Amino acid sequence: MKEILLPYQQRWIADRAPVKVCEKSRRIGITWAEAADAALDAAGRNGTDWWYIGYNKDMAREFIEDAAGWARRFNQAARAIEEIAIEDEDKDILAFRIRFASGNKIVALSSRPSNLRGKQGVAVIDEAAFHDSLRRRQRLQRTHRRHSCGPPSVFTASHHDRRRARRGSFRRHQTGA
Repeated sequence: MKEILLPYQQRWIADRAPVKVCEKSRRIGITWAEAADAALDAAGRNGTDWWYIGYNKDMAREFIEDAAGWARRFNQAARAIEEIAIEDEDKDILAFRIRFASGNKIVALSSRPSNLRGKQGVAVIDEAAFHDSLRRRQRLQRTHRRHSCGPPSVFTASHHDRRRARRGSFRRHQTGA
């Protein structure tokens, strides 16, 4: 992967902190690198499930397509991308899923805080400042972390969202990227 990923993307993947937060510009490849990490981890026997939440369906589709591309590049046994419906309190939610021979999966869906309830694995909330009711999502994220086996949770945000960050909507952390 060193030939493909830039140094800051490599550092992002290597970071195994319980919570990773990245203030970033748009389209710099952090989400793409995260998809690589998800594919490698989910494909492994000791890996885990990954839950990606973007703020719209297009982001979810792009993440799952990137993860599928990485799985093919790593020659990992993965099934084709599936469209599935996840039951929610008031309606079914469209999601995209890749299942691996390891039994793990990557699921990408659009923004909904309740989607994380009862899920085990790594939770990725991409471009967090654009999500509705972020504080509720952060509370659910903390609950999710306590009830899972301890994998990281990931928040990313555009650097254009500094005002929202200063108001306390999410915690900022420079990654050095």
